[in-house]
Amino acid sequence: MCSDMSKAFITGAKEVFPKAKITFDKFHVMQKANETVDDVRREETGKNASMVNKRYMLLSNPRNLKPDQKQEVEQLLNDNRTMMIAYGLRESLRTMYDLTKRSFAEEHMRIWFSAAESSRIPQVNKLAATLRDHLDGILEWHESKLTNGILEGLNSIIQTAKRMARGYRRPENMITMVYLKAAGIHL
Repeated sequence: MCSDMSKAFITGAKEVFPKAKITFDKFHVMQKANETVDDVRREETGKNASMVNKRYMLLSNPRNLKPDQKQEVEQLLNDNRTMMIAYGLRESLRTMYDLTKRSFAEEHMRIWFSAAESSRIPQVNKLAATLRDHLDGILEWHESKLTNGILEGLNSIIQTAKRMARGYRRPENMITMVYLKAAGIHL
């Protein structure tokens, strides 16, 4: 079973599916890491004006940045050690998902936790504690390869259908509209 790291989802999953292994969706894991980088960026912006209006570049996957943006991020990180550490740890966490075996990921995370905890950055220490509490489910991704991507996309379609109608009088009408939207049928 795949879920985010919400206590409610974990509790419900354990009650309803006691034998299921939980995989924590990698999107949600990386979302937590991005929130941490953004928290550090906000704090550092007060100390360093060059960080203003750099949120998008610092939160984007470096693979998706243009060469001039990559260079700008590199300069920002060189000018701010705290930001460099938080950013580097986020990218190191991202590479954990590129590893081919769970045992490799376990070793990677052992090293990652050591680096994160020794960073002495409160936001990074909080992230490390959260990830340590959910480590089995994070590592389970290397076995299951489960993700919530399809469900998240379907939920987006359902929400769009609800907004378009501004309410339905009968559930059957909403269900019909969701089927039409999900199938890509344009009326």
